Amino acid sequence: MVGEFDVLFLADLLWYTSAHEALVNSIVTLLAVGGKAWIGCGEYTTMETCEAFMSLAETKGLESRRISLSDQWQGTNEISFTNLEERKKKVWLWEMRWMNIERDQVNKL
Repeated sequence: MVGEFDVLFLADLLWYTSAHEALVNSIVTLLAVGGKAWIGCGEYTTMETCEAFMSLAETKGLESRRISLSDQWQGTNEISFTNLEERKKKVWLWEMRWMNIERDQVNKL
């Protein structure tokens, strides 16, 4: 069954590898066709752990792409720019969505 949420945020959860299946199942249950899940984690979560999560999600019909964070502040609020470039190097971000399949196909997953 496909969810109805257009946007999901998963922050700092991938390090907990024993929960990967539950997290992917939650995305499958909650994410609407055409929606996006944004997944972020710190560099202390190994890239191998992140890739394992993305591969598991792929088996459920989801695709992801890693987002490269720009060195420029893109927000509208004032922030501390001290070491902004260094802080961004410590964060990994992915965008996840349903693969190009129809709603009725997703419901069969």
